[in-house]
Amino acid sequence: MRGAAERRTGPDAMPVDALTRRYAAALYAEAAAGGGEAAVFNSLEVIAGAMEAEPELATLLKHPGIPDATKAEVLVRLSGTEDKLYKRFVELVISRGRPQVLAGCAEAFRQLWDRDRGVTRARVASALPLTSEQAERLAEALCRLTAGEVHIDATTEPDLVGGVTVRMGDTLLDGSLRTRLKKVAETLRAH
Repeated sequence: MRGAAERRTGPDAMPVDALTRRYAAALYAEAAAGGGEAAVFNSLEVIAGAMEAEPELATLLKHPGIPDATKAEVLVRLSGTEDKLYKRFVELVISRGRPQVLAGCAEAFRQLWDRDRGVTRARVASALPLTSEQAERLAEALCRLTAGEVHIDATTEPDLVGGVTVRMGDTLLDGSLRTRLKKVAETLRAH
């Protein structure tokens, strides 16, 4: 299917810094060379979710009294994978004392993977939650607009009043009632 609708229930994905991007790029290059992008991404996503849900995990990973091998083993077991590349990556990150990059690594990795697969992520905000049918129709329309595959990350923003806003990269499509009302108010003030 060219358009896929995905629901995002939490805040936008974790911001990705330059260090995290470098680690993710190196990992992605290795995973792509071996065709293991999906397995590595799934493991990274599990860890990112665990770190978001349990902030104590980040504290544990920084604790100097816990051996690096134990920290790495916890992350490998938590991900539930036997992937050797992922295991080596976790061991490297932990041994270099940079566990903080793990939280944003899934997002940075996904950005690279999406780029190579021709996938565009559309962050859609609406006043009310989109139904599955609405999300699917919107994804199909955006596919036609981009001539590629589009995945929707949907959020709810009641202050939009009605309509939707769509952000794809640097492009913002604003079909919100809030913006339309602002334009009407500006027009009335100008006269």
